[in-house]
Amino acid sequence: MPGAFHNAAHRDLVTALGDELTLGDSAAEWLESSDWAEAVERVRAQRFPDVAPDEAFRAIGQWIGERYLTSEVGKVVLQSLQLVPRERLFVNLVPAMAARLRPGFTWTWEPAESGGKLRVRGRRVTPVGTTLGFFEVLVKELGPTARVRLGHVEPEEFGLVVTW
Repeated sequence: MPGAFHNAAHRDLVTALGDELTLGDSAAEWLESSDWAEAVERVRAQRFPDVAPDEAFRAIGQWIGERYLTSEVGKVVLQSLQLVPRERLFVNLVPAMAARLRPGFTWTWEPAESGGKLRVRGRRVTPVGTTLGFFEVLVKELGPTARVRLGHVEPEEFGLVVTW
């Protein structure tokens, strides 16, 4: 078990799984590893055994998102959500943060009236529902009418449609 955790969600996930989980030296390595995929699958089986897999992975993403917002970095992100114009969040902040955690991915914002589409390209090791659930937590902080839904899904690309 590592001596330090990347964030609260990472700590909770490792704690939930016990000492069986091995991690790389960085969060980016871990998030692109089979260890991450196995950890998410084991949490799904343990916490959501009777829930359809798509909904279970979405719930895991929401759980990670909620825990993330309680971390030190998450608190800064939460303040940014309230201070930075929405467009700039998706044009600048999301890709910059994602590049740090998911260097093998590209995140592109395609603006539209009252929102836009976040196009995510890269090799996924977990179902897209995990990412959708995470972004549902973040997007709801943009205001009472803000929503995110899954757009297109391809083997190495998917889209999150965000409206506000």
